[in-house]
Amino acid sequence: MVLPACQTMSGLNLDKSGDEIKYGSQRVAQVLAVTPLVQNESLQKYINHVGLWVAQQSSRPSLPWRFGLIQSDSIASFSLPGGTVLISTACFSLLENEAQLAAVLAHDIAHVDSRHYVKALRERDWEDLIHHGLEAGRDFDADRDAVVFVARAGYDPYAMLDFLTTLSAIDSGATEIEYLNATHPSAESRLSVLAAEMDGRLDPFADGQLNSERFLRFAK
Repeated sequence: MVLPACQTMSGLNLDKSGDEIKYGSQRVAQVLAVTPLVQNESLQKYINHVGLWVAQQSSRPSLPWRFGLIQSDSIASFSLPGGTVLISTACFSLLENEAQLAAVLAHDIAHVDSRHYVKALRERDWEDLIHHGLEAGRDFDADRDAVVFVARAGYDPYAMLDFLTTLSAIDSGATEIEYLNATHPSAESRLSVLAAEMDGRLDPFADGQLNSERFLRFAK
């Protein structure tokens, strides 16, 4: 995945939501300048529909949430401060149903919800974060929060485990997973940690929706 070098913006207090949103909007423009959105309006609207519903389950539902599918052969999804979440075509192609899409988006919604990037930017610059990711613990936290958001949204929370299982089956040396491995803990470790933490606790929500047919109608 090609990403632009980003310089620190001065004069903004990212602890203020308005400044966080402004900062994120600048970063979105830089990313999309080199990694464009897929030109499929109905699919983009569908992804936004799912993402917006999941974001309403977070503690920051009033952010100007936006979701987009970007053209990239690298398996990736990431969020930017202020409420933008982007998912690559390579990542999207691995999904089997709407619940898995919700789970992937929920992971990145959780990063924004917990202000992980804002906190990290106090010590690191954006270029470092976008190329090397957050501290591993932040991704484990985001996985944990994501399954809660997914369950609240009415989806099967175990869809997250299904997606991580798919990721873990990909050869770690494959080109398409290099970026994900550089910015996240291994899929195997995420799967192990999350499975242990869920351990039946979300069984009452296991009959949540997968919405496979609707997903395939838009995705295929």
